[in-house]
Amino acid sequence: MSAKKFFTEFSTNTAKCTLCCKIIKTSGNTSNLTSHLKNKHHDAFLKCSKSTTKGERESQASIQHLFLGENRKAKDKNITDSLIKMICKDNMPVRCVEKEGLKGFVKTCVPNYKLPSRSKVTNLISEKYTHCMEKLKGYFKDVNHFSFTCDGVTITNSTRSFLTITVHFLKENQLQSVCLQAARMSQSHTSEYISTLLEGACDEFGIETYKRRTLTTDNAKNMIAASRLFLGADNHVPCFAHTINLAVNDSVKNIQSFSTVLDKVKRIVMHFKHSSASMDALRKCQMDEGVPEGRIKTLIQSVDTRWNSSLDMLNSFVILAENVAFVLLSRRSSIKSPQMLTLTELNVCRDFCNVLLPFKDATEKVSGDAYVTVSLVIPMICMMLKKVKDAKIHSEEGMRTKETVLEISEERLKDLLTNKILIKATMLDPRFKKMYFDSPILVREVSQTILKEMKGSTHEEDMPFFDDEMELAMHDSIASSENDSFLNLHNKTIQLHSSEPDKAEEKEMKLFFSIPNASWQTDPLEFWNDQKQTMPNLAAVALACLITPGSSVASERLASAIKCVVCDARSRMTDQHITERVFLKSLRIDFFS
Repeated sequence: MSAKKFFTEFSTNTAKCTLCCKIIKTSGNTSNLTSHLKNKHHDAFLKCSKSTTKGERESQASIQHLFLGENRKAKDKNITDSLIKMICKDNMPVRCVEKEGLKGFVKTCVPNYKLPSRSKVTNLISEKYTHCMEKLKGYFKDVNHFSFTCDGVTITNSTRSFLTITVHFLKENQLQSVCLQAARMSQSHTSEYISTLLEGACDEFGIETYKRRTLTTDNAKNMIAASRLFLGADNHVPCFAHTINLAVNDSVKNIQSFSTVLDKVKRIVMHFKHSSASMDALRKCQMDEGVPEGRIKTLIQSVDTRWNSSLDMLNSFVILAENVAFVLLSRRSSIKSPQMLTLTELNVCRDFCNVLLPFKDATEKVSGDAYVTVSLVIPMICMMLKKVKDAKIHSEEGMRTKETVLEISEERLKDLLTNKILIKATMLDPRFKKMYFDSPILVREVSQTILKEMKGSTHEEDMPFFDDEMELAMHDSIASSENDSFLNLHNKTIQLHSSEPDKAEEKEMKLFFSIPNASWQTDPLEFWNDQKQTMPNLAAVALACLITPGSSVASERLASAIKCVVCDARSRMTDQHITERVFLKSLRIDFFS
């Protein structure tokens, strides 16, 4: 409230107090009026002071609000970006922005923020896909070598097929992998069509032809032929995990006793899965043995399409066999329970686990994508087969199983043992080198290939010109110099040997193989990064070779991501939206910013 409220204008530059009727000079301002109220009418002065302070506060609050309004757009944009990131990474439906729970959460945290609509979120996801794709293209520019994996997947709820493509490369001395594309397959899955999709994905991300090295896929004929069209001959790597799966499945089909025992175990496991009372009794048995509640084990049910799930089921059954037998025996009078395995059948079960466990361990070891796997394939095959041969067997059925598995596995895996890409990678791994090779001819051939690649990695103008005709001419010159002195002949011999091709490269090869083998824990990429000064040409070849994945599990994981994205509730999602959502779901979080 202003001091003028207590005064009326008396004349020019004067005012009359309404409280005491005194005439006060104003001099064009309210200073004298305020002083009069302060000295003569203190209550009126306090009213003016409180009103003025309140007005100042209201003015200050409005200025602060104006200042916050200027930054509100930027803050809202950051919140929206985080929302899109959450929806894509956590595989949430776009309709989540209409859910009461999320609305309430946002209102509590950011009351002034308004959630975007479903259609707006869909458009923002497309914009984020374009932005991240452009960012990834820039990230690829200074990468020299790329290896690929691909796999086909069919979405059952809408009967649509996609080709999942991943790319693997070395950057900042780290092995990295990225989902390149989930490409819709709208035509027959021929090798030509698959090759066209691979070419299109590379072109879209700016991966030049000369940078493409290898393709890892399953053993399907159309995939192998597509690799030949995409990269040329001898650049395909069969998936180690898929080959093992074929070997084990073929072995199981040829062992009748395995199917018999497996069916009995399945019936017992299904009984426990359908009977809460039996499962509670199984838990109580373990707790009576002193097992803490958080560590109580349970039976695992198998999945028909996965052989390793059958192994997991058998393994869990063998571990809990005594407790399972006790529960079945104690509850036989109250319910109709399945027959427990005999001691012989239980031994057969243990033998099956001992024989098949090395295959599972090898599959898991070569299924990583954050470390080098291509050089593990051949050593894993050799060690895996040795573990099977050395497995302790307690039954005749187990011995027959062991022999069958070895025979079929050796037949299935022999192509991997002669694959030159796998041989080269193993030889260039400082942990293995030539340890796991029985064929000196193959080793010699691959060594020559490595030397040629090393020669191609050096500057041709720095290489001495040398060919067979020059060598023959120099030998003839030495042989025909009967009248030359010994000194001249010696000098010509020096000239001949100093002109030998690949001399520096051969020195690097000899130096590498003379170094003792590294320990199992050694990272081969770190080893070769440290050797760039000592063995520059061989290091360049090794680093380009070791980026190849030993299995196509990366693209198979992407196939699982598609099935998560296109669940039954989203079966009508468009092909383009599927491609965008799968790409963003699998993308590293640092590419979102």
